[in-house]
Amino acid sequence: MVFQTIDTTGKKASLYTLEMYNGKNTLRTLEQLKKHVEAIEL
Repeated sequence: MVFQTIDTTGKKASLYTLEMYNGKNTLRTLEQLKKHVEAIEL
C-alpha cells in the first residue's frame, strides 16, 4: 500500500509505503517494500 499526505498549507508532502505480512520472514517484507519504493522513484 502506498499513500501520500499533504499538510494544510499544501507545502509539505509525505509519501508512505506499507507492507503487511503474516509470518516471520521479515527479509521478504523488506524486499517487497524496496520494490514499491523503486517503482515510485521511476
